[in-house]
Amino acid sequence: MKRLILMRHAKSSWDSAVARDFDRPLNARGFKAGKRMGRYLKEEGLLWDVMLVSPSQRTKQTVERLETGFGEALDPLYDDRLYMASATQLLSLVRNLDDASDTALLLGHNPGVQGLAMTLLPHGDTEMEKARARIEAKYPTAAIAVLDCPTERWSAVAPASARLDRFIKPKDLKKKAAAPLELTRP
Repeated sequence: MKRLILMRHAKSSWDSAVARDFDRPLNARGFKAGKRMGRYLKEEGLLWDVMLVSPSQRTKQTVERLETGFGEALDPLYDDRLYMASATQLLSLVRNLDDASDTALLLGHNPGVQGLAMTLLPHGDTEMEKARARIEAKYPTAAIAVLDCPTERWSAVAPASARLDRFIKPKDLKKKAAAPLELTRP
């Protein structure tokens, strides 16, 4: 089985005086959320063999904050093709991953990240339909979807074939810190 961890970059600042969207940095909320999600990944034992990241400023800063929360360097591979990639482009990148890697973390942008999650989740399964509805309604910044793909080859990852293990938003973890909370799993 292959596992795909899809993450959207943390909250960026629209107030920064930058000439290009590519250069937008994180805002204060994004810095906090990135660290929180890094801590979550570590605590849950969600590890990966390869981490592909868009080279934008906000995704690079998200990685830095993940590292702070995770407590160690994460060794990301920055790939220009991830910047503002569509779901179709992201699926192509996934299908070209090295089969020696069983788990990949992909950190990018919407609408591509959300679209890829929607593409991989099946229709018709009541449990998965609820998960699809949550992801379709909103894939907030710094949210993580963990998808299990029943194949031994990345090239065989197909639409409507994955199972959602979990979909976690930074807000879910704030609630968890305040009181016991069952994290959303299908």
